[in-house]
Amino acid sequence: GYEKYVKYLYCLSKEQFAPYENFLQSCGFGKRVINSIEGLGIRNFFVNYLFAESTKLFRVRNFGRKSWFEFENKKQDLIDYVIESCQDSQMVKDLDEKIECVKSLKNLTLKRDKQLCWRFYRRFCTFL
Repeated sequence: GYEKYVKYLYCLSKEQFAPYENFLQSCGFGKRVINSIEGLGIRNFFVNYLFAESTKLFRVRNFGRKSWFEFENKKQDLIDYVIESCQDSQMVKDLDEKIECVKSLKNLTLKRDKQLCWRFYRRFCTFL
C-alpha cells in the first residue's frame, strides 16, 4: 500500500516538503480546490487525504462535487509525483523492510496461535 509514502511525507521537514507544495501549486487546480486544500493544510492534505478514499474529501469544508471531479482528474499525477520523488529515499527503503518484518511476524504469530489452539483442543476437548 501507500502507508510508507504517508509516513515518509509526515516525517519531512518544512524545507524538504517544499517541492510537494510547489508541485501541487503547479498542477493547475482551480482556486476552489486550492483554497480547500490550503484550508486543511497542504501537509495534512498529502498525509491524510491524498492516499485515502476519494469520498473522504467530501467532509472537507467547501470541497464539493465540482472540486472533487477536478481533483480526481489530477489525483494520480500527485500520487505518481510522491512515489517517484521518494523512490531513492533510504527512509522509504527502511519502511519497506519494517513493513515486511511486521507482516512476517503477524504470520508467525497466527500460525503459532493456531497450533496452540489445536493443542489445547486436542488436550482438553477430546472427551466430547
